[in-house]
Amino acid sequence: MLWDGRCDPLDTIVARGLQWWQSFVQANASLPPTSARPLEIYKWSPPPVGSLKINLDGAWNSQLKMGGFECICRDASRNFLAAKSGSYSDIFPPLQAEASAFHEAVVWATINHFLI
Repeated sequence: MLWDGRCDPLDTIVARGLQWWQSFVQANASLPPTSARPLEIYKWSPPPVGSLKINLDGAWNSQLKMGGFECICRDASRNFLAAKSGSYSDIFPPLQAEASAFHEAVVWATINHFLI
């Protein structure tokens, strides 16, 4: 974690990230391939000067009925300020995972005074 007043050692963060990645790969290994469609390319744009921007995403695994989210906060100079991720059990439609991600981002931003 890089928040809540502490910064875990780099080797702990990397090990945790690798463990999450392995869990993700294992959970998705048995999923059928999705239909091919053209990829849409989006370019990140910074917020106005004096503002912060939080990007978020939610994900859902229909077989495991689990979801997850991630949020990242940057300033107008593209500087990383903070990030958060988490998971949920008993998430059913993909829209619920996205809505939960949005809720987590708003609560996180409020607690950390990112919202003015």
